[in-house]
Amino acid sequence: MDLEPAQVADAEACGVSFRTATPAQVQRFSMQRKVFRVCGEAVLATRDGALFETAGTLERLIAEGGRQRRDLEAWRATRPALRVEAPAPPPPPPITVQRPARASAVVPEPRVARTAEPRRAPSRDVPRGERWQTAGAVRRGRLAQHWTSRRSD
Repeated sequence: MDLEPAQVADAEACGVSFRTATPAQVQRFSMQRKVFRVCGEAVLATRDGALFETAGTLERLIAEGGRQRRDLEAWRATRPALRVEAPAPPPPPPITVQRPARASAVVPEPRVARTAEPRRAPSRDVPRGERWQTAGAVRRGRLAQHWTSRRSD
């Protein structure tokens, strides 16, 4: 199949690239209709670099590329003219008034990083083994305020 330069351009618009075919490739791919002629030179068409396109597939891709080209030309003919405006100059930098530093300014002391010591619960008067033998208000030392200690006489 002989291709014209316009057909090559339409195919390239669809992502097809053309590689020059070696004599061994011409011999191998001629029966499969994968060898094309562009300006008398044998070429192979590929989209991904690994598989070569057949004549039927390439004809569809050329038709799609031609449709895309016509659509682009129609869009260019109907779009309104673009107005290019000069960019606005940047705003002037803000005016800053520097005040003199106070003579009696207090300089904060640098913070000292705390050491990573684990926190411990405050110790109680009750030994650890006996701690949970009493509960609630008794343990917290508020037995006098607890409702169970109120008597109605």
